Amino acid sequence: MSRHLLLAGLGLALMMAATSLSGQTYLLNSNFNAGAGGWTVSNVSTSGQAWVLSTGNYTSPGGGVINNFDGTQFYLIDADTVGGTGVTVDTTATSPVFNGTTATGNLFLRFSHNWSAWSSETGTVEVFNGTAWVQVTQYTVTQSVGQGVWSPATVTFDITAHKAANNQVRFRYQDPGAWGWSWAFDNVQAFYNTGPEIDVDFQANPVDTGGTVYAGIQSASTAMGVVVFSVKNTGTASLTHTASITSPVNCSGTVTLGASTAAGATSTMQVNLTTGASFGPFSCVVSIANNDTTGSENPYLITIQGMNRGPNLRFYGGDWDGVDANVNGVGFANPNDAWLYQEFIVPGGETWTVTHLFANVLATSNAGVTLADYEIRTGMSAGVGGTVVQSGTAVTGSMTRYTLSNSLVTGYAEYCVHLQLGSTFNLTAGTYYVGVRPRKVGLTENCFCSTTSGANGVGTLNATAFNNDLAMQYTIGAYELTGYSHSVGVVGNTSGAGTPSVTLAATDPNAAEATPSTQTGDYTLTLSAAAASALTVNFTMSGTAATASGTDYALSTSTSGASVAFTTGPGGTITVPAGTTVVVITLTPVDDAAVESAETAIMTLNSGTGYTLGATVSGTVTIADNDGTPVVTVASSGTPSETGPTPGTFTLTATPAPTSTITVNITLTGTATITSDYTATSTTTVQITTSGTATVTINPIDDTAVESAETVILTVSSGTGYTVGSPSSAQLTIIDNDTTGTPVVTVASTGSPSETGPTTGTFTLTASPAPTSTITVNIALTGTATITSDYTPTSTTTVQITTSGSATVTITPVDDAAAESPETVILTLSAGTGYTVGAPTSAQLTIADNDGGPTAIDITTTTLPNGTRNVAYNAPVTATGGAGTFTWTVSVGTLPAGLSLTNASSATCNISGIPTVAGTFPFSLDCTDGATTDTQAFNLVIGTGTVGGGGGGGGGGGGGGCASQNSGSAWLLATLAVLGLAGLGMRRRKA
Repeated sequence: MSRHLLLAGLGLALMMAATSLSGQTYLLNSNFNAGAGGWTVSNVSTSGQAWVLSTGNYTSPGGGVINNFDGTQFYLIDADTVGGTGVTVDTTATSPVFNGTTATGNLFLRFSHNWSAWSSETGTVEVFNGTAWVQVTQYTVTQSVGQGVWSPATVTFDITAHKAANNQVRFRYQDPGAWGWSWAFDNVQAFYNTGPEIDVDFQANPVDTGGTVYAGIQSASTAMGVVVFSVKNTGTASLTHTASITSPVNCSGTVTLGASTAAGATSTMQVNLTTGASFGPFSCVVSIANNDTTGSENPYLITIQGMNRGPNLRFYGGDWDGVDANVNGVGFANPNDAWLYQEFIVPGGETWTVTHLFANVLATSNAGVTLADYEIRTGMSAGVGGTVVQSGTAVTGSMTRYTLSNSLVTGYAEYCVHLQLGSTFNLTAGTYYVGVRPRKVGLTENCFCSTTSGANGVGTLNATAFNNDLAMQYTIGAYELTGYSHSVGVVGNTSGAGTPSVTLAATDPNAAEATPSTQTGDYTLTLSAAAASALTVNFTMSGTAATASGTDYALSTSTSGASVAFTTGPGGTITVPAGTTVVVITLTPVDDAAVESAETAIMTLNSGTGYTLGATVSGTVTIADNDGTPVVTVASSGTPSETGPTPGTFTLTATPAPTSTITVNITLTGTATITSDYTATSTTTVQITTSGTATVTINPIDDTAVESAETVILTVSSGTGYTVGSPSSAQLTIIDNDTTGTPVVTVASTGSPSETGPTTGTFTLTASPAPTSTITVNIALTGTATITSDYTPTSTTTVQITTSGSATVTITPVDDAAAESPETVILTLSAGTGYTVGAPTSAQLTIADNDGGPTAIDITTTTLPNGTRNVAYNAPVTATGGAGTFTWTVSVGTLPAGLSLTNASSATCNISGIPTVAGTFPFSLDCTDGATTDTQAFNLVIGTGTVGGGGGGGGGGGGGGCASQNSGSAWLLATLAVLGLAGLGMRRRKA
């Protein structure tokens, strides 16, 4: 997939080529164009590798190219030049001293840099505050821009808190001896804002005066929608603004900006552009003027530019556009360069007179593209190069190159080049392949690896990489062909009465009922060529949404002269006016009150008169519901009692409230019996209305039986029109009011016992009804705490409950010196004479330690000696910390045959036995004490002869590296991750 961008409507995704702020005074401004400029380099690397000044595009030993920042020198450290593991890189580049205290207002640090990380390296930026170095930011492997992506970025930090008369900045790169990549920096500035100037941002990125915002590729006469900028007054006085569009080329537009901005405030500027009708670049300048006479940026000028495909576009393909092409070239060597071909069709009966060819390419530069990098072929298929019909080597013409996006903002550069032919050529009806060769500066050109003989053979077939449906061609996604993508276009005139082909795609596949406003979806119908007269295209609707018009959705179109209508059944027709190639059909959801799942509306084109069906004729729009399925929960309130009687209540709540009454299924359980112990207002179902709640009332029956407290539990069951939430059940306890009979004993705990103090905790035993004379209740004390060593209780096996109806057992912790985890004491009631055991039958207290808990387990053994096949082997592995019994297990991989773990329940276990197989065995050991666990990865080498050296903490050393930046290392790491072996710490050179 490509990252070429279509900027349409409010989704305009402009790219900027600006990096600086406005109205600034620089205390440090180092661009290294004339050398180090007072910067000093220190180095404590065992490798001797240090920061150096590098010019132009730098190519690393592994084949990666670091883009230059501005075509001049920059500082670079490339750890990849030192080879593999075992040597460290630790180097620091330090700026000259500058006086930060002279800054009025905030002090800022800005720099451009290129960070590419591999395994364990770090990049630290620090500021000296007069007494110490303070970290501003740090880059690690998790912040890498990704393997093989070498893209500069510009960042700004507020360092006001570190102002000093002797400020300095330094960049420190550290690689601890693993394989590493590189870091580069340029244009380091310490500055503060002065005067009542303005700052202009687009999508939170600064646009300097004189800067350019790139609008990508647009269709002819397209209203691109509103482009929003923020304009901030950075001064201390109010500003009065005016804004206008000047110097429009192949476009027109308007701009609005608030009349005034208070000091420190931000205004919104909106630019509305419409492209012209001509093929080629378009641009305009937005001029912002104000009443500030003290600064240097009045007016503030911003250029917006892009490329217009024009009204005579015959074909444009590539990118990720939803339709599989037939052929493209894959299979690259290093360097990475290839011919890429995109299929297109000249319809029967037509003749195309080609006037222009163009392509937009993700690459490091477009300077090397020449006429020879374009050609058109026929007869191509997998492994067959076909025949050249027309080539840039055989025509005259001129090249125009311009930028679509800038790598400082997007992480990659994208350029467009179009070829103005000096003489036209004709293509009659048939299938053609237009090719463009993307360039990667710094590598040898034209090294496509073909499976056929002859120049530019097609190579291996891959029918999913390129497609040719206009409707979907701009979707942003992953790069095609290992990072270097293309789109190609053919511009010219057509003659003859050809039959156009039609395709359809869901260009806005997501719609929704009002949330709070209705969100529409779009299908786009595209003709390969405009028809000479109005064309009627048939379609059918299907999917889970109702297909009748106006039930779940309605269809319409705003394309001039076009219409869409339902006819019979679930189908209808789309009318395409003469001269039109694209019709957008809008799906507008009906905001009903029904609670529904997301529904699909599938439009499929059917055959008809005057057109043929293309490769993609169906699109799906998904409609999200805004009514939601209610989630039902339950809660209890009140204390029901036979005295009164006093009722209790269950409340059921539906969220969101249903749009109509729903029936919720319930069950009533517990120790109380319905009809004999209580009555309920509902027993099996409850009706929840649009209020969102309903109640079930429990009315106790005042009988004469002496009973324990009895429970009623209401549980919500699944049903139609709702889902069961949490909590799904609640409980009420009915209190008896009869005072004679056998007491029922229950227990509860209070307090938070702790060795600090010590602080006691209490168990309270309650007999209901209170006994008429003292009863002896049997108890048991259990838990992780130990009597006498961890605590002393006032009772251990029995408790006397008098006629008061209650008794207590006090737990007093013993303040020892041992560092322990929190320990539990559990009191459990046992059966006995003169009482029955009620619920709850047990309660728990937790004793807090005041000596600090046990430390976490740490496996301190990180390397294992090598072994020899058929020779006895024994290696101890030791862990520290933890508490209690240790348990050792093999968590990843397996031990070599013949070896096993011994002493696996102690702090030191052994890997011992007689290995029977030679080889390298990666595995991981886990050690746990039940509370904490540590894992250590190992590589155990079993040789066939003399025992060798250590395995190095499971590392296993480095290796020779890959021949190409774009080799298979990415899928290798993915495979290791799936196998659970990524944690083995294996170091590999970047590929």
